Amino acid sequence: MLSAPVPRNLRVRSSIQISSTRVPARAFLIVATLIFCGGLLIVGGADLLWTVKLTGVLILVGLTVFELRCWGRSTREVAYILVRHYRRQRRLRLEPLRLTLPAEVQAMPAARRPRWQV
Repeated sequence: MLSAPVPRNLRVRSSIQISSTRVPARAFLIVATLIFCGGLLIVGGADLLWTVKLTGVLILVGLTVFELRCWGRSTREVAYILVRHYRRQRRLRLEPLRLTLPAEVQAMPAARRPRWQV
């Protein structure tokens, strides 16, 4: 029996079209479900700002896990990557970058006018 992997460009993934943009169906369902649950919490009497922040964080975490799972990583690897990223030291310093560019050298001599314009 012969078998071969399906080429990447031929794989069919379900997607939804929203305003002429294709969105993966799973990602859309993750976000839509979390927004719906946030709405239920608000209707149930939860604090508005707390619910919005919680829903936003859950959406970001859900989409991050979903994207990394699409890249072929296990959930345990994804969790390890997120924990490692969260625990790393915040030592990034933005320093202005100074560049000195040499004067532009023309590749061709000054263009002459055509004979009929002289």
